[in-house]
Amino acid sequence: KRLKVLITVADQVPLLSRNSFRRHLYNRLFYGMVFAMYPMARIISRKALNAPRWHIALLVSAPMIGFLIAPFWNIEKKPVTIVFRAQLAVGIIFIAAGFCSSPILFALAFVAAFFANAITHSPFASIMRSIYPQSVRGSLVSFINSRLFLVGMLFVLISGWLLDINPLFYRLILPAAGIASIASAFCIRKIRLNDNDPANYDDTSKSTSFLRSIHSILKADPEFRKFMLGFFLFGSANLMLMPVLTLYLTDTLNVNYQSFAKVQGFAPWVMLIICTPLWGRFVDRYNPMMCRGVFTIVWSLAPLMFFLSHNITLVYVGMLIEGLVKGGSNLTWLLGVMYFSPQQHVPRYMKVHLFLCGVRGVIAPFLGVALVSIVGTKALFMIIFLLMFFSSIYMLILGLKKRKENLDYDDQHTAAATSST
Repeated sequence: KRLKVLITVADQVPLLSRNSFRRHLYNRLFYGMVFAMYPMARIISRKALNAPRWHIALLVSAPMIGFLIAPFWNIEKKPVTIVFRAQLAVGIIFIAAGFCSSPILFALAFVAAFFANAITHSPFASIMRSIYPQSVRGSLVSFINSRLFLVGMLFVLISGWLLDINPLFYRLILPAAGIASIASAFCIRKIRLNDNDPANYDDTSKSTSFLRSIHSILKADPEFRKFMLGFFLFGSANLMLMPVLTLYLTDTLNVNYQSFAKVQGFAPWVMLIICTPLWGRFVDRYNPMMCRGVFTIVWSLAPLMFFLSHNITLVYVGMLIEGLVKGGSNLTWLLGVMYFSPQQHVPRYMKVHLFLCGVRGVIAPFLGVALVSIVGTKALFMIIFLLMFFSSIYMLILGLKKRKENLDYDDQHTAAATSST
């Protein structure tokens, strides 16, 4: 019964959401080509453009720089327009990046593209909150994300194959991804929201500064504060891992473009395609601390595999393990905020989440690269494993406490239905 979502979710899509669901799906299919460039940018920079180590950290940090700055913008209103313009900008920047021969200009182009993409997360949360009911939101979004990963996996493999033929073929690959981003923008532009959904506006955003809003939300909502702390611990460890793994693959194991694409793209994403739809119902049913704890305790085995590796075999195993739970983890990252936030304050809570992502994002990648020269790659893999493992136990404790209080997603949904009747 659960495997049915791998083939179709047509019977789960509410009648009034079907047009929006179709446009959301087309948007993600095109954007899969953009998604594929996130890992490939690092090896293009390191191998094709001979970029220094800190450029790799910068490319990992780049999406987080957008998360750090974007929350200060008032982007609650007209979320569809914001996503349309941002994805249009990403497309134009990717086309321009294809003509970059300087490693620093290449890195800065991706910083700009990732920044434009970062400002879409809060509006996207509002869009999904508006077009999908809570009871099926996780299942529908996970189905669509699995298709994004499929397109991304295919394009990253094609990119690796082309770059092994000629590293300068990035001049063709990046513009192709840019055109796909522009196409995705025009798909999202046609979505129509429920104008009466209170998540589409926030009447306090103008009168309260964002930094003061962060303090007030975290102070007033201790459960959300604890959730953010657990996310911060895991996120910092993962962001330290990403540039270190890239350097381990390129400098220590000396892999080619195709092998890098298989490790960073095919191995985790094939698991994402298979497993993401299966995690949708799990995320719909259980509270986000429980979900995140389960996902993170499995994910922590990936850096342990890297620590034990002497060749690329265990690296593949580690990435398969990561891919097993990454889809569910992404859903928790995207939808978990809605568990804590009042309906009218979803954008404000999401902004706090994004800002904290930005804080760790501008520190952790550079810290990871700096620690490599101090403790060594293998020792750093072990440190990252321990940090992830501790985060998972912390989240599980929080989640089990909420479960004992009968405050899982399904319980909230049932309670709301009972009170409305």
